[in-house]
Amino acid sequence: MGTYGGIMTQQFEAIISIHPIYCKYIESGDKKIELRRTELPEGDYQVYETKAKGGRGAVTMKIHLSDVSTEEWAEYHVCKDACVSATEFNQYKGIRKVLYGHRISNVRVYSEPILLYDIGLKRPPQSWCRIV
Repeated sequence: MGTYGGIMTQQFEAIISIHPIYCKYIESGDKKIELRRTELPEGDYQVYETKAKGGRGAVTMKIHLSDVSTEEWAEYHVCKDACVSATEFNQYKGIRKVLYGHRISNVRVYSEPILLYDIGLKRPPQSWCRIV
């Protein structure tokens, strides 16, 4: 597929959509856990910052997700490391018995946002998807 901003685009294997406020928390190092309703495969993810609430609508960083946990966490620990309040946590969880916590590491923020078109996508993923 070529390169964009010095990055080989064929290296992109998966992409995940994250709201702008949480992207900022990831960049600052405050957000250490990504909560999801479904389990994600461990690996590297390009992060699509959604357009919601003034977001850039582009890929802004790369992260590694690992150590998937479904254990009963101490609510304070999870909320603190996921940068959500207890109310937000419970609203997101809803009636589900389990949420999946994915440890965030190896954050690489790009100097320039990458458009979806430049990595071969026509629209952002609802949650996440593999990139072929």
